Amino acid sequence: ATSSLLSSSFFTVGIEQITSGRKAFINFPEQMLLRGIPTLFPSDSIVVEILEDVEPTEGVVAACQKLVNKGYLLALDDFVYTKQHVPLMELAQIIKIDFTLSSIDEIQEIVAFSTKYRFKLLAEKIETYEEYTQARNMGFTYFQGYFFSKPEVLKNKEISASQMIYMKLSLIHI
Repeated sequence: ATSSLLSSSFFTVGIEQITSGRKAFINFPEQMLLRGIPTLFPSDSIVVEILEDVEPTEGVVAACQKLVNKGYLLALDDFVYTKQHVPLMELAQIIKIDFTLSSIDEIQEIVAFSTKYRFKLLAEKIETYEEYTQARNMGFTYFQGYFFSKPEVLKNKEISASQMIYMKLSLIHI
């Protein structure tokens, strides 16, 4: 489903039109990371989100390192610290913390050790001015949530057969 939505959006609407020239945060499951699917999109248009259920295996870390080497930004989604995630933390530019899933104590712990790394913190699911102020005061740089904008449902038209063939050929060369 993710692959179909991405290709449809990219080829029919254009990612720049959808994002109004801002970077799009796109979730990539493990198999899409390992196959290099993020490289089908311009590095200056997307942030590659590593889902919380992606295990930081050698293959995943190597795939992420290749993306960083090619200029892609990495974000760890719904982050919860474990020692096994350190290799991904060292590569990531953004760590996303869900304010509805994490306690304030857990969030403060992540903020405290974040100074050892080069990533910035993004507060997810900020729904009130108070939550925004709290996150900002804790050291968060980026923010997402209903407080800022309600999501819109976008409609896409089908992609043509020639565009689908182009995409498949692109995947062969990855």
